[in-house]
Amino acid sequence: MRYICLILIIITTSCKSSKISNKSSGNASHTVPAGCGVDCMAQNELLKSFENIFYTKIDSSQLQIGINFFIVNREIESQLPTIQTNLLELNSLFEGSIEFRKHKVIRLESKYKLPTVYQDYLDGGQLFDELSREVAELGYINVFVMETLEETPGRKLHGFTPLYNDYHEGYAKVAPEMDRLMVSFEGLEFKYSLYHELGHYFSLAHPWELSEAQKLVLGLQDPQEECVNHMNYNCFVNKFTQQQLIQMKAFANRYRSYLGIRGAD
Repeated sequence: MRYICLILIIITTSCKSSKISNKSSGNASHTVPAGCGVDCMAQNELLKSFENIFYTKIDSSQLQIGINFFIVNREIESQLPTIQTNLLELNSLFEGSIEFRKHKVIRLESKYKLPTVYQDYLDGGQLFDELSREVAELGYINVFVMETLEETPGRKLHGFTPLYNDYHEGYAKVAPEMDRLMVSFEGLEFKYSLYHELGHYFSLAHPWELSEAQKLVLGLQDPQEECVNHMNYNCFVNKFTQQQLIQMKAFANRYRSYLGIRGAD
């Protein structure tokens, strides 16, 4: 049985983890300053292959990957400036490593909000697939942007990304099944959810899940570097390390090589 890890972003004041059916999720949650994103703890299995990935031969060419944005229940025109701002900053963060390009922006209708879709997914329901499976496009990252809500005071879900714990070869076999990310409008507006979720999508874990040796390899041995890193959430995050960029590109080349530009803007 293959286990799936769901990476999610939640703003909350408590911390917990859980396993549900054949899917596992953990919610790492802290009180954070305004504008900071927080999210779940990835499964440790995700880290097992990371040293081998990092030490693969470094490709000096820049990858080009297209992103489809699916806007749920809002007008496309209202979201185009936010999408463009996110792409500009994303490409600045990944400069020399991966270039992301907007492929399509499509409006969708749904009566559900992000927390409902996420919980239904955990429970083995079909809302996530009903919303995304038919429109997700092979060869692209498919980002679904939805409304969220405050489920309890100080607690909001801002995104999740389905991942395999220990079956990275499976991404290409089931694509675009595992190329669907969900973020909130708020997370997109404040420019933290998409960057963080893409970090998970390309294999990065949270700093507190890493051993000291792994932190050293990824350039996170300095507390300040760890604090402001996009995979953290206690500070005003603003960067990936160069080593993380190498790691993500190596993972993309090895396990997500089916992604590529086909007619992106």
